[in-house]
Amino acid sequence: MLLVGSIVIVESNTHSLSSKPLNTTKVVTSVETIPVYVTHTVQNVATSTVFVPQPIVTTVTSELTQRTSETTASSQSLAVSQQNMLQFNNNYILAGGDNGTWFTNSQFPQLVQISLSTHNVRKLDPVSGSGSIWGGNSNGTEWLISGYGGYSYAGAPNPFIYLYNGTSTINDTVNYSSMAEWNGGDIFSMSSNGSTWFLSGMGSGELNSPQISNHFSAGLFNGTTFTDLSSDLPQQMDGILYASAFGDNEWLVGGGYEGTGVLFSFNGTTFTDLTSQIAAAIPEFHSVQSIAWNGHYWLIGGTGFLAMYNNSDFIDLTPSLNAVLPAQITNSEYSVNSICWNGSTWLLGGGEAVSIVSFSTYGWLASYNSMNFSNLVGALPSYATQNNSQSSVLSIAYNSQYGWIIGGYSGTKGMLLTYNDGNTTDLSSLAENMRYVIWVGTS
Repeated sequence: MLLVGSIVIVESNTHSLSSKPLNTTKVVTSVETIPVYVTHTVQNVATSTVFVPQPIVTTVTSELTQRTSETTASSQSLAVSQQNMLQFNNNYILAGGDNGTWFTNSQFPQLVQISLSTHNVRKLDPVSGSGSIWGGNSNGTEWLISGYGGYSYAGAPNPFIYLYNGTSTINDTVNYSSMAEWNGGDIFSMSSNGSTWFLSGMGSGELNSPQISNHFSAGLFNGTTFTDLSSDLPQQMDGILYASAFGDNEWLVGGGYEGTGVLFSFNGTTFTDLTSQIAAAIPEFHSVQSIAWNGHYWLIGGTGFLAMYNNSDFIDLTPSLNAVLPAQITNSEYSVNSICWNGSTWLLGGGEAVSIVSFSTYGWLASYNSMNFSNLVGALPSYATQNNSQSSVLSIAYNSQYGWIIGGYSGTKGMLLTYNDGNTTDLSSLAENMRYVIWVGTS
């Protein structure tokens, strides 16, 4: 498997929204050093052949003996490779983020695949150079993972599209000239209706109004063709469309920046502006950071607010959420960063918002069963909640066997956890190269 396209070094630092200051075994292979929870080593997927080590050929006295040794070594190597692949195909985590400072050339994207059964770690390389993984999502067959790449390649804009099927990188053929509005920007969210991806984020290319530089961006991608929708959005501003989700035959997409929020619906053809409607019902409505659908209604969270939406009315859940969270959180400008449904219960998490550094709060978790909220801050490691004003839960996913997967950070270290039946397992050492675990997904 080869990375898509070639690499052209292009310095780009057009982001102006914000900035952020700056018991594991390591086994060295011929490829790289990869942190693992147990002493297993996996080859980097960025190489042209995945999990098929070349056989070691020993000098022998006859050509027949040499061929026999090569065949035996190759068979053994392939068997080991197949076993390694099975460890990832059953239950795994994808965790993405970066190891540097947001919106600077010192941030570098990090993406790993972790076996939940063996804790093997495989490093993926979706893009070269500086940048970050901001988000990802599955259409049931493939993962689309993206963010910001500091170095454009083959004329592509800085937001990159990386398709992965759990085993192999998928060589997409997108025409990147169709993403001209996104140049210098970021893809923050992607959600699928099963056949088409909706992408949202921020671009810095030219729109119809020449005075706008950074702006909302949106588009559709079907695996080969990208269609830009940025000029069709109901509103524009110097901000980010952080979140989107598909449900009830439409997408909801939202964003803004800090105290200013927007919310749109999109039926595949036309956008509808819901901003004034949600703002009238939710006094605390600010920038939207998270959206999720459970088959019956939406939850929409963001800077200092949480709302329910039944495709007709918005209901303010902020007071009920605030009633169960510690005062240290509710007295600060916290954010609802991630919302996930497991079939019967919601899990919500937040703290400081992704890409925002003006907050002073620590990470939190809460559950919601459509009637009551429960405070689950105690499920987080103590280092993330005690005497620490810079921690946050940034992403939540659910695995039917292993429970909730939680990503975030505390201080200058990435945080990766599983939470199941009241028990928390800290897997942060498996993502030790990440300063921020911004996005998690699970098979």
